[in-house]
Amino acid sequence: MPHPGWLAALAGAVILAVFSPILSHGFVNWDDGEMLLANPHLRALGLGELKWMFTTLHFTAYQPLGWLACALVYSWSGPNPAAFHLASILLHLANAAALWLLIARLLAVAEGQSRPTDRMHVAALEAALLWALHPLQVESVAWATEIPDLLSTSLFLAAFLAYLAAVRGPVRRPRRLALALALFVCSGLSRWKGLALPAAMIFADVAPLGRLSRDPRDWARPCFRGVWLEKLPFAAAAAAILAVNWAAKRQIQDLTISLPASAAALARALAFYTGKLLAPFGLHPLYLLSGPESGAPPLWVCVSAAGGITALLALAYRRRPAGLLAWAFLSVSILPTTAAYSGGHVFGQDHYLYLAAAALPALLAWGFLSEWRLGLAAGLALAVLYGTLSWRQCRVWRDSASLWTHALSIEPRSTVGRGNLGAALMDAGRYDEAAALLRRQLEILPRSELDRANLQGALAKKAWLQREPARYYNNLAADLGRLGLAEEAYWALGKSLQLDARLAPTHFNMALVCARLGRPDSARRHYQRALALDPKLARP
Repeated sequence: MPHPGWLAALAGAVILAVFSPILSHGFVNWDDGEMLLANPHLRALGLGELKWMFTTLHFTAYQPLGWLACALVYSWSGPNPAAFHLASILLHLANAAALWLLIARLLAVAEGQSRPTDRMHVAALEAALLWALHPLQVESVAWATEIPDLLSTSLFLAAFLAYLAAVRGPVRRPRRLALALALFVCSGLSRWKGLALPAAMIFADVAPLGRLSRDPRDWARPCFRGVWLEKLPFAAAAAAILAVNWAAKRQIQDLTISLPASAAALARALAFYTGKLLAPFGLHPLYLLSGPESGAPPLWVCVSAAGGITALLALAYRRRPAGLLAWAFLSVSILPTTAAYSGGHVFGQDHYLYLAAAALPALLAWGFLSEWRLGLAAGLALAVLYGTLSWRQCRVWRDSASLWTHALSIEPRSTVGRGNLGAALMDAGRYDEAAALLRRQLEILPRSELDRANLQGALAKKAWLQREPARYYNNLAADLGRLGLAEEAYWALGKSLQLDARLAPTHFNMALVCARLGRPDSARRHYQRALALDPKLARP
């Protein structure tokens, strides 16, 4: 058998190859603009910016470390999408490696070994590879906005590994337990999606650690008191993170919790996401509960499916507890988002499942270990299938037009997709296509002021482009420059000068852009030409 380290390197190369197309992608008009491009607080790392990161509830979340991660990428490269996508791929690769180590150590505990054997490492590595290559993960990796979620998952997995190191064996290690708590807090400060760690620790205590009885009725016994006491700081941290993010969500919606509505939302999400995990086809950026584009399955179907799976796993719990515990982890992991949106029209997005999806491969690892040859063959076949589907799904996120064209191909009635595609076409200068699409949108949503404004903007820019194309490209360059897109601004100014080389403001702007790009000779030449055309530009 090849050494697990070589196999891990091979698996990492496969993950990089599958997600490498993302490096050539741009940003998309799906939160990237507001969160990254137009956010002035990410363009420096001074005290003012740090204060904003640790005090803001911008974008309905408290994620200071997530903002800091984005600011670090921005400070390294500016608004360069390739840098953000590279950071996302590296975080995803780190998460796959951490999941591999975590599953291998859980397998060792389950088999009564002091450390994982080579077979355990291979089974865990195969499971982590399937998690990393699953098409549902593409949204989290390809969408630059998701860097905080990826970082949160990294810290979550590191905290879980530290917890295992702290409690495994006859003596607890308080320092490692404190490290696990610190990492968990940092995970919550990156993004609030990883709040399931205290529950995951309890599930691991039941099996495979055996620190808690498999019968919940025994958990109140005095002998388990220490196990519960060590969870209190984690529970308190989770409650605090949940409370501040709940307050952030309430800025834009009423979050009055209804137990029936939350239970219904959880059942729908469990059934829907289980279906997507098993058959990852027809992936869409946004799954809506109501409206003409609703793709939500009937509630009675979801409740029946979720209830049936729970009942079957409960029947097998005493002999094989891993199934019900993995199902419980999936449920707890998606509960915060499903509860937050239980009163609205959104019932799911692929990135909600990024961490929760680890439950299935962790369960598969036990199967791979017990049915060795069959498990290896099945795992490799799934890896090829998932890798192919993910590579194709990566191309969907190439740019805004590609993303929303795909969304409309999956759900032609999607008003979200049609409106965003119209805006993307307008940004690309394809005004006739944008106007036709937005007119259709206004037939469906006649009261949509945003779509009406976009339509008016498309028609106005088309007229302007036809009447004064050189000035149009000069102003387009100014907009690009404000976003920090110097190369794109240089292209627009070049286009303007091709159309009319006598515009002094265009030469002046080209001088500024050339100076920013480190081309002093060109900057000097354009500045001199601007002064020759309009001496007033020399005035302070």
